[in-house]
Amino acid sequence: MIASPRSSVETARSLARIEHPSIPRTALLDGRIVVEPTEAGAAMQRVGFLSDMPMGSSLAEYLDPIILAFEDAISEGRLPSPVEVIPMHVVGLPTGQAKNVIAAYMDLVDRGCSLVLSTGVTNNALVLRDVINDAKVPYITMAGTTLFTGEYCF
Repeated sequence: MIASPRSSVETARSLARIEHPSIPRTALLDGRIVVEPTEAGAAMQRVGFLSDMPMGSSLAEYLDPIILAFEDAISEGRLPSPVEVIPMHVVGLPTGQAKNVIAAYMDLVDRGCSLVLSTGVTNNALVLRDVINDAKVPYITMAGTTLFTGEYCF
């Protein structure tokens, strides 16, 4: 059994929300969320988390189970590399604008994320489908539609 991983935060709820400097109605958490094996060695993997729910107050609440899943995967030896989770909340459709959702996804891609997880408003997933397939950075969402298709859309 591998030693318990280290996490840079005890809970994501302890991080303050800050406004994104260039994308309207978009917020980040102030601080790094890194889960890593006790023994260093592998390269850091960046995973984006895009909350696109209209209310947006629960960005941190979604993250704690994700952090726990990465900690478990590292502890069980299924994930040998450290992971930095980059969380972002955007007010997308139906109350916000599609262009902000696209900008938020592309910002995560530009920050080096090799995967983006999402809470999954269906309208936003449909807006992002072609952008995701063009960027070739996988997106896992809970959106409920068979129209969200593509090699990088899950």
